[in-house]
Amino acid sequence: MFGKIIKIIFAYRKFGIFKPRNLVFFLTVSILTLLTTNLCMALDQGTNNCEILNTQQTDKFLITVKDRLGKIKNLRANFVQERHMLVFEEPLVAEGILFYKAPSSLRWELTKPFSSVLLYVKGRVSKIVKKGDENRQLDIGSQENMGQVMGMIISWMRGDLDKSREYFNLTIFQEQNYRIQLVPNSESMLKMIHSIELIMSSENYHIQKVIIKEPRGDWIEIRYLKEQWNQELDDDLFKP
Repeated sequence: MFGKIIKIIFAYRKFGIFKPRNLVFFLTVSILTLLTTNLCMALDQGTNNCEILNTQQTDKFLITVKDRLGKIKNLRANFVQERHMLVFEEPLVAEGILFYKAPSSLRWELTKPFSSVLLYVKGRVSKIVKKGDENRQLDIGSQENMGQVMGMIISWMRGDLDKSREYFNLTIFQEQNYRIQLVPNSESMLKMIHSIELIMSSENYHIQKVIIKEPRGDWIEIRYLKEQWNQELDDDLFKP
């Protein structure tokens, strides 16, 4: 296509149709048109299998998810957490285990590269760090902010995504799996979080991945592995 444009330009110039300044203008517009056409073709190819759920479909989807995940009483899963920062070439990687017990108990435990535990029990958050053989409970700052974050994670575990609408604008994309995009609806939260994406299996509606995007371009990706559902969990796991 680009070769044809060049031939047309020189043919027109031969007969004096183009002056030099008009030639530059025409060439610039032609290149932009070519690039834009290729870009649109790429976008079109990339979105052929992507469907955005409308309001009625979204409401039906949220009801189905809540029905499926609401039956889960206990969960144990490994996770890999990657923090991607523009200033580093490689992501910062951490590994751990999470334990969830209905209706509202969560243990988020880092095992690599260091040991740390976040507990959310009865609306209260605790952070525990292991120093040798001793566990030390640390100050987490604002109980209100941390409680909202942990409470939101639990609502996702229960499949209560509709609750997220209180803080986020929600869009659901149906691809190979479901991609749920949550964009903060307040300016204050937008300063901290650009968006959150939940990748959910189209077969069993389990959350496979969480992507948290920050305003400056950094992001965190959490992948869940080796999930075990509805197996008994020791109550001591949720004690500080």
